[in-house]
Amino acid sequence: MNHNRPRMVRESLLLTTLVQHPCISQILLCHSNPITQFTYQHPKVQNINAIAANTQHGLSLRFWYCAHASTNEWVIHVDDDMELTLRAIDTLLLEFTNNPHRIVGTYGRSYHYWANLPRHGYDTKRLYGNVEVVLTKLLIVQKEVCQAFFEYEDLVKKDLVIPFSKPLWNGEDIFLNLVANHLYSVPTNGPYNNFAIQDLELWEASDEYKDDDTGEHDVSGNMDRHRPWNVGLGNWWKAFRRSQQHAYYRGYLWYTAKRRLAAVPTNDPIRNKILGQNKGPGE
Repeated sequence: MNHNRPRMVRESLLLTTLVQHPCISQILLCHSNPITQFTYQHPKVQNINAIAANTQHGLSLRFWYCAHASTNEWVIHVDDDMELTLRAIDTLLLEFTNNPHRIVGTYGRSYHYWANLPRHGYDTKRLYGNVEVVLTKLLIVQKEVCQAFFEYEDLVKKDLVIPFSKPLWNGEDIFLNLVANHLYSVPTNGPYNNFAIQDLELWEASDEYKDDDTGEHDVSGNMDRHRPWNVGLGNWWKAFRRSQQHAYYRGYLWYTAKRRLAAVPTNDPIRNKILGQNKGPGE
């Protein structure tokens, strides 16, 4: 998604690497801000005017286009401020091939209420192996999970996401993972199937590509990028407060969505519809 950091998309190695990989046939570049919109010229890249979709779907617009515009059943989601190697894509695809009925990435997260009270249980420690949630910094998922996201979003959207989420659908990656767990009949309290790969060749792009050096547009506060000596004490404090609010809301969304999805029968009509319409011959 291109929203407030167009130079990240235009000048970093991210798209340059993605277009080179032979297994990637389509790249959906969603431009959600009229001020930063541009056209990236490459046969694989589909530049999407996602301004209206951003108003309706917020951060979940990446899943909207995954569900409605992707020509492939397997879809990689990657944040605009990440860079990676061709070998990292190979590793991601190879691991996903072992079991596509899950989400695979590299930034795993967990929920522990009593250990993380200020964040309503949201643990920001990076985990590897089998995890409950994988972040959209980089992940691969089946298209059907993105379709299911919008079938189940009313469980939390009206009374939680719309009134409290800033921006709209903050925590969309958490909900996607919980939906995948429900769709593929993963027990509520594990063992979990989603998988975070350790030592994947993926890193955060340089700050030199940022258009918001003080962090005013960063959803999470990005405390790893912001220090008092490079953004100023006032901006650092704003980023810190934003990061705490961001984490607390994500924890509360995780807790609430998990409880509500657990109350939905495993063989509910939505699940049967999604899995049934995506079965191939003989499945």
